[in-house]
Amino acid sequence: MNSHLNMAEFPTAASDILWTPSWKTGARDEANGPVGRYCEDLYKVSRRPTRTVTCGPIKFGSDHPIVRQTMATTDTANVDASIEQIMRCADKGFDLIRITVQGKREANAAANIRE
Repeated sequence: MNSHLNMAEFPTAASDILWTPSWKTGARDEANGPVGRYCEDLYKVSRRPTRTVTCGPIKFGSDHPIVRQTMATTDTANVDASIEQIMRCADKGFDLIRITVQGKREANAAANIRE
């Protein structure tokens, strides 16, 4: 597939760009209507209805508590370093620690990490 850039399609002056009207002048509300409420209540937490997702023994979404999760930054193929970082994260209270798996080598390492 060969694609070429057509420079005529790109804006060359500020007048070529469609800007959102400023809220300060009231022009945005005139053009688009009032923004309304950002949220229902600033002092009460409300969660959107979602479906339940299961990851191993952990369930999240729906009415389940919020899951504290993070991403491991170690090389997944380095099993010892990954396990050490995962254990430190778990000790800090994380419920779910994600790792990256780019290929077969990392997939085999992930199996070792899980043990």
